[in-house]
Amino acid sequence: NNGKMVMLSLRQKKRRWALLCFLAVVFAVMTACLVKTSFRSSCEQSNPQMKRAPDGNTLSELGWTEAITKFQKELVSIAVDMKKREKNSHGITVDIAPFNTWAENAINTFGVRAVFTHVFHDIEWYFPETWYRPKSSKKEKRCNWHGIGCSAWDIWFIWHYVGAVCADLLLREDSLLLDSSTGERVYTAVGFMDEIHRLKAQQRYVTRMSFHAEHGFIWHYLAATQPDLNTYPLDLAHDFCSKYDKKVYVASVNKYIGVECYHGFGHGIFEVLAMQQMQQMGAMKNYNASRALRAKGGFQMENETFCKAYRICEGAPKDVKTGWTTAWKHCRGGIQHAYWLFSDTLPKERSKVDSYFEKLERQCNIESSFDA
Repeated sequence: NNGKMVMLSLRQKKRRWALLCFLAVVFAVMTACLVKTSFRSSCEQSNPQMKRAPDGNTLSELGWTEAITKFQKELVSIAVDMKKREKNSHGITVDIAPFNTWAENAINTFGVRAVFTHVFHDIEWYFPETWYRPKSSKKEKRCNWHGIGCSAWDIWFIWHYVGAVCADLLLREDSLLLDSSTGERVYTAVGFMDEIHRLKAQQRYVTRMSFHAEHGFIWHYLAATQPDLNTYPLDLAHDFCSKYDKKVYVASVNKYIGVECYHGFGHGIFEVLAMQQMQQMGAMKNYNASRALRAKGGFQMENETFCKAYRICEGAPKDVKTGWTTAWKHCRGGIQHAYWLFSDTLPKERSKVDSYFEKLERQCNIESSFDA
């Protein structure tokens, strides 16, 4: 009898522990949902006009929340489809036309502000988890967010493409819708950059999306408007970035607004010279927003072209310090970053990457980024 009582007691304890674990999981899930809902509500409260929709479009038919969800799910479907179609392709560029169509529709439906603050809010929740098992490790690790490794169509590059679409749409239609509830529009590239920087500086919570989209905007705008670029676009950089030269820091993403703006010009200069090189090779006839360089797709910038890019950066302000260093260094940093993103020959270790660029700089016979 005592043995039966002990066994019964153990079973009861196990059931209690199982019940407690189940309740703990339920509580954790409910807390996460409440936090997510609370955050979305706070975003909408900070932008009350965005909840009102004009008649006769997707917003009025579905309502604000349902329309946002619809576009988010469409984006995931497009991204997964592009990944499948490009899986066996080995070209150095990729066709992003389906995504561009989606982005244009989103901008024309919600306006730039809501796309940046609402459509892409929590978008990561919709992307399927992708895992891979490295040969050197028995543990599973998530793919990183730079479109390298197991996923070339992750959210990181999509953020950039949104900016490129904004630039393309602005150049083709001479304006961009900012707010669907008021009809407010922006008519210049400088106006767009001012708006994005204002959102970063004033929003209570900022995601990385707007910073990466800014880089995409700059690289497409430069490639489309200055395809024969030979000197640093000093006036444009001043107009785009100078209001945030100083240490305007966004704590939620650990980034400086000015740093990312000048860094974007390094990306832009790389993009222009990459397009020039590809056209000379016959790999691209006309530059357009529907094709983009593939992440780790094997594009190798020629040494002479790399040196030209660095020399163009020599025209960047050396006396304008933003963040931890000058606009000149941020320009070079953008070029190095873009080079690393699209080449498939660079080592992964940071020290080896630095050594690689040091060797390239010595061939250029210019002041070193690592000593200056």
